[in-house]
Amino acid sequence: MLALRQVSAGTGPPRFLTIFDRATLLVEPGQNTLIYGDNGSGKSTLVALLLGEHEPISGEVTGGHEQAACFFEDIESQLFFSTVSEEMDSFLLRDSELENILLDGITGRNILELSYSEKARLAFASALLLDRKYLIIDAPPVDSKISDVLALLIERGCPTIILLLPEGDSRILPGKWEEYQIKNKKICRSKT
Repeated sequence: MLALRQVSAGTGPPRFLTIFDRATLLVEPGQNTLIYGDNGSGKSTLVALLLGEHEPISGEVTGGHEQAACFFEDIESQLFFSTVSEEMDSFLLRDSELENILLDGITGRNILELSYSEKARLAFASALLLDRKYLIIDAPPVDSKISDVLALLIERGCPTIILLLPEGDSRILPGKWEEYQIKNKKICRSKT
């Protein structure tokens, strides 16, 4: 389970800003979770807390950094090699169906030659290769191939997906989702 229990967190120095105030979120295996929030509401801070990259001021965070992989907005920082082949060989993709969808037309190319969307697909494939129980996706680009793989992962039921989207994002997602909203420094279940 990934869990935040009564977590308070913020940004700091030089000026401290509270982002979460006694926020709680529990994500069980198999419970795909959708979290909406306005820009600046704390979506990226939530990701950093779950991955153990940001320490809470108080409260407890469990399960994330050992069990989760992440695909996030800053695609460039998720790619480490100069070619697609080197990037994928470093992980050895074990799923030919996912590989065919995500890497179609880009295998063997230099990463600097890829479009933003192609880099996003490569970074998404790299996150999947970590083979973790949870996949945290922070503000993914609208890309049909990433959407196809997301649908396939949901159909397979593994990994459990935590998807963070900006408030008002109207993309249609396959499957059943537990929906939450970051509001007033809390993580609240959406009324749907």
